[in-house]
Amino acid sequence: MQSRTLRKSAFPNGIWEPEDGLRAPGLVPKLHFGTHLLLKLNFLFRLHLIQYSTYPVWMRSRYSITESEGLYFLTITIVDWLAVFVGTAPCEIALESLLFCRKEKELRLYAYVLMENHVHLVAEAPDLTGCVQSFKRHTARALINRAVSTKKDWLLHQFAYCRKAYKHNSQYQVWQEGAHPQLIQGEAMLRQKRMYIHNNPVRRGYVDVPEHWRYSSARNYELGDHTVMEIDTLPWLQKEEVQSPCGG
Repeated sequence: MQSRTLRKSAFPNGIWEPEDGLRAPGLVPKLHFGTHLLLKLNFLFRLHLIQYSTYPVWMRSRYSITESEGLYFLTITIVDWLAVFVGTAPCEIALESLLFCRKEKELRLYAYVLMENHVHLVAEAPDLTGCVQSFKRHTARALINRAVSTKKDWLLHQFAYCRKAYKHNSQYQVWQEGAHPQLIQGEAMLRQKRMYIHNNPVRRGYVDVPEHWRYSSARNYELGDHTVMEIDTLPWLQKEEVQSPCGG
């Protein structure tokens, strides 16, 4: 039998493999004891997470809002990407919650789009984290109540299935954790995020032009239509970029 030479691979701590790249049957790579222990601990840790869904706080999918009054691009998503905002009634729930935050929590809203399973915002507030939490809390409660009243048991089942194990105060979970905030730094980034938001329905193939999507600030910018949701004007944008309600 022809002998085969082994070479050290790119893997750490002494994993050996044949020079031709083919591992013969029964040829077990030799692992350094430390590497073997780390791999085993990593496997057991991940198995525990999968079995009990008890992710520690530092592993939860949260980005942090580092500047309380900074301007942020936010993405707020329904659990499991469920198509919840279909039809007028659920969309009005989201809009009413945004309106509440604008009136009661000093939320300044500069761009938005409401899709069937997520919301994009460009916004700022003295307590933006509190605004996001209030928005989620109000919409979650209203969407659950509507699912109960309309007997959408399949949706309630999904909300219950997606609930994280550490959430002990609720039977359901409607929103994914966090809002993936991205601090907007400069006018160029603001324009890019606003364009991304407005083109979301176009990329999905729902409309041909952004302003045809009802639940989008593209209507405010392009048509001067503030009937669905009023937005705020950034002082450092050119005045003509957001038309007034009278079209001026």
